[in-house]
Amino acid sequence: MPTAPKLVAAFLLCGLGFGVALLAVAYAPPHVRTGNVPVIAAGLGLLWGWRFLGRNVGRGVTTSLGIGLTAAAALALTSVLLIGFIQMIQRSMRLSYGDPVEALQDWIAISIADAGTYVLNADVIGALLVGGLVAGLICEISGRIWS
Repeated sequence: MPTAPKLVAAFLLCGLGFGVALLAVAYAPPHVRTGNVPVIAAGLGLLWGWRFLGRNVGRGVTTSLGIGLTAAAALALTSVLLIGFIQMIQRSMRLSYGDPVEALQDWIAISIADAGTYVLNADVIGALLVGGLVAGLICEISGRIWS
């Protein structure tokens, strides 16, 4: 059921995903194509905000802060995994793999080695932490106002 806190959470995590993805993409080498990464992270932010953060509003400020951090971490992890999966599919379309197991192993390697290293920078992690805390707090406040 649509509620105001779910909508607020979806927009906050969408913005957080887009902003953090822009920060992380700045660490990519110039030859790496990163065109849709912020859009993918924003879409996952909409999903995590609506389905997870917005659903768990109304349990107190400290719980909302923890849920905001959890949502931000889940957003980062799923973004990295989805971007690695997309790159693996693109490589498999060019027939780069001999068997499906090799493709799945490369998916994890791509996710950790390529996309994961861009996220493991101090400003990206700081933005995720602060953004998750702020999103949780604002969602709790919106839940108190509109519920």
